[in-house]
Amino acid sequence: LRYFELVDEYQDVVAGNLFGHTHTNELRHIPLLRTDAAPLIVQSAMSPGLGNLPTFTIASYDDSSKRITDLSKWTVEWDPIAQVWPKNLTSGIQFVNQIPSVKAFFDMAELSNGEVLDFGRRMSESKVLFEKYWNIYTKGHPYLIGPCLEEPCPRKEIC
Repeated sequence: LRYFELVDEYQDVVAGNLFGHTHTNELRHIPLLRTDAAPLIVQSAMSPGLGNLPTFTIASYDDSSKRITDLSKWTVEWDPIAQVWPKNLTSGIQFVNQIPSVKAFFDMAELSNGEVLDFGRRMSESKVLFEKYWNIYTKGHPYLIGPCLEEPCPRKEIC
């Protein structure tokens, strides 16, 4: 609770709430903060554990507003159907820009706490949008994890 009190007090200079080591990429709404505050942005791990592909994210930052304006997700290149790494690892693993713009990918006006809340509402009404978030953004590979077939969604991400 103290962390969010500090963020609330200084949100005019807090560009983002960045966290990691969950093995998933996530965008989270923080109920204790205003809608114009920065959302919680969780970055996946670089290690290929727990069903995720190694990923990293590049954040775009605006100096004048002191806000993170967009995210670009990069994922390791691999064969998702065969579930194998590239055969030629001597040249290094190649990363591809899987999602050049998270805002454009999810049709978001901005990366704000309120916009992430609205995005969650839209996901709750659209299986297509939820699967896009879960399979491509969160875990990074649409071939490994199937769609939600039960109601409510067993993953309990937004349900």
